[in-house]
Amino acid sequence: MPHKVNPIDFENSEGNLGKANAGLSHLSMKLPISYWQVNEARLSEDLDQSWEVLAEPIQTVQDQIHKAGYHVDVDTTDRKIQKKGVSNLVKSTSGEMQLND
Repeated sequence: MPHKVNPIDFENSEGNLGKANAGLSHLSMKLPISYWQVNEARLSEDLDQSWEVLAEPIQTVQDQIHKAGYHVDVDTTDRKIQKKGVSNLVKSTSGEMQLND
């Protein structure tokens, strides 16, 4: 029918919908994969190479239970500690885990 005009608003909205869907699908594929996600294998490897990083949390717990913090300093200063050393330090602290308020 020659007297009808194409509804340009509907054509425009269809185009905008296509652009929006393309943008959203792109973001939904790219955002879950980022450089900020945890790489558990790398973290485990780093921890195996340097157990000294756990000295600070252990010292914090020791301070909470009023145990002298110098034990951590003695065990970690100027030498590389291993998993066994950290394990022994945690075991020596775990007997006094009653936190004082």
